[in-house]
Amino acid sequence: MTKQDMIKYVAKRAEVTEEKAKDYLEAEEWRVDEAVFIIKAERKAGML
Repeated sequence: MTKQDMIKYVAKRAEVTEEKAKDYLEAEEWRVDEAVFIIKAERKAGML
């Protein structure tokens, strides 16, 4: 999976923009599942 594929996947799964997905992926060292989990957790906590 290319980085662009990962960005699109996270954006779709976490329902965020590709730019936001890229930011989280970079912060999580390109670990897809962790990025999706954190985005969803932050949204649930009202941080997004």
